[in-house]
Amino acid sequence: MKKVLSGLLSLVMIISVFSAIPFEASASSGKCGANLNYSFVSLTGKLTISGSGKMDDYLPLLPSKASPFKNLDVKSITFSGEITSIGNYAFAGIKTLKELTVPNSVLEIGTSSFTNCTGITSLELGAGVQSIGTLAFENCTGLTELTIPKNAADIGTSAFGTCTGITKLSFESGLPSISSAAFPGCTGITELAFPDSITSIGAGAFTGCTGLNKLDFGNGVTTIGGTAFSGCTGLTQLNLGSAVETVSAGAFTGCTGITTVSFTKSVHSIGTGAFASCSAIKDVYFTGNKNEWKAIEIGDGNDSLINANIVFSEIISCDVHTPAEAVKEKEVAATCTSGGSYDEVVYCSVCGDELSRETKTTEKTAHTPETVRENEKKATCTEGGSYEEVVKCSVCGTEITREPKTTDALGHKQKVAIKENVVAATYDKDGSYDSVVYCERCSVEISRKTVKVDKLRKTSLTKASVTGITAKVYSGKAITQSITVKLGSKTLKNGTDYTVTYKNNKNVGKATLTISGKNAYSGTITKTFVINPKGTKLTGLTAASKGFTAKWSKVTAQTTGYEIQLATDSKFTKNKKTVTVSKNSTASKKITKLTGKKKYYVRIRTYKTVGKAKYYSSWSAAKTVTTKK
Repeated sequence: MKKVLSGLLSLVMIISVFSAIPFEASASSGKCGANLNYSFVSLTGKLTISGSGKMDDYLPLLPSKASPFKNLDVKSITFSGEITSIGNYAFAGIKTLKELTVPNSVLEIGTSSFTNCTGITSLELGAGVQSIGTLAFENCTGLTELTIPKNAADIGTSAFGTCTGITKLSFESGLPSISSAAFPGCTGITELAFPDSITSIGAGAFTGCTGLNKLDFGNGVTTIGGTAFSGCTGLTQLNLGSAVETVSAGAFTGCTGITTVSFTKSVHSIGTGAFASCSAIKDVYFTGNKNEWKAIEIGDGNDSLINANIVFSEIISCDVHTPAEAVKEKEVAATCTSGGSYDEVVYCSVCGDELSRETKTTEKTAHTPETVRENEKKATCTEGGSYEEVVKCSVCGTEITREPKTTDALGHKQKVAIKENVVAATYDKDGSYDSVVYCERCSVEISRKTVKVDKLRKTSLTKASVTGITAKVYSGKAITQSITVKLGSKTLKNGTDYTVTYKNNKNVGKATLTISGKNAYSGTITKTFVINPKGTKLTGLTAASKGFTAKWSKVTAQTTGYEIQLATDSKFTKNKKTVTVSKNSTASKKITKLTGKKKYYVRIRTYKTVGKAKYYSSWSAAKTVTTKK
């Protein structure tokens, strides 16, 4: 029984372990074009792109434009639908990608779309491909075989550059040309055969393909572009084919292994340096005769070709030579110091044999005068200058004549006047400065003039507004106000823009405040405010028959007397009565002739008579008293 339980427990554990392993690996998906979507399964590394139309282009240096595939371990890509383009930088640098088949619907492969995909070993380009962008497959070093479809006439610069693993490269019949710089540095290529449909090979198309040792231009290539095969050091025997007409500048420069070159009569132009640095060339085989060889336009820098042993397929013999017009060879140009020379050669116009050669000399040429100045002393503002006018030959440098010359003094050239010794004008005092003119060349002072600057104009305060003035209470000290002075929208500063003085601002009465402009401001503003006497308070109310006696705190400083106010309501509106106490030394007052058994509200204030005006303190807090019968 224990064995059965143990077995069941083991089975449960195994099931639990396997249940933790997902049967489907994590997947990611999204859009990669207006009508294109992608999905990726990480377990298999399979990326599927489906839909129709163009794929989005990407920019690796902008995070917002980066390819969504750049961090995926893509091993294979399946295209589903009618996809017409592969976006720029879409799969650049994905080294896990092994196989790639581009469907027939794709017309364009974007710039750097598969750059540095070093893991690709198998690449099949669909028949619809017309354009392969710049650097599209650059440095895909794992690629070994490649066929270019017949419609791919537009191959960008270095589209397959440094694909060093390619050993077999072929081109479908129907392809019209090989684009410039398409396969530079593909050092693994050993043989190339071009179908008859190809008529031109672009500049730099196979430059630096050092492993190339066999070339077959077929019967269609007419033009070999500049530097097309430069640096292909593996080439030893070069046959340019039956249709080649133009070999452009530098086409085979640096092909140091070439020993023999074969031309047909179709060639009519060999560009400058087409065979430069090809010092191993010994034999040149030409299908025409000497005259036809001489008719080829051969540019400078092809000495290794010209000086080789030229073997002609056609030999013309004649019993009687027909001299052609003499030509110049080995020409050395005359100079102004020595004569020149050349060989005057006459060839047979029929068979091309040299009939005569005579060395001729030419007289040296005349000097080419050029006037220069020497030993020059420049003129100054106050002194003249001098120099020697020398005529020399611009070719050989021989001095022909020398003559001393003088020049007049330049005179002073005035600069714009500047200010010196500046005394700034203030609101109370004029300013000044010196207007000084110096010479621009020698810095000598030419003139100096003192210029007066009027003192600054002040702004009147008369239209300024003054706020913050309030009635005050006598304190025994000089009383001031906290004011705000504004002129327009600007708030002026006390002490900077104005000063404030006071008059009669200590005792009870009317005080005067004077605002006087300062610095940038002028004029005065006069305002008045009231200083009222200090108030008092009731200390007691004693009821009496139809009256009461009021007592208060005596205030004698800056007061004349007191006013007692009573009423039958707290708002002092009903049966209101005011009693004046004319002496400030009095501290109590009996009020009579009131209604008996009536509640009265009572308050008190001080007053001061100044001239014909009375100034009152604020009322004290009210107290109540009920009169007796």
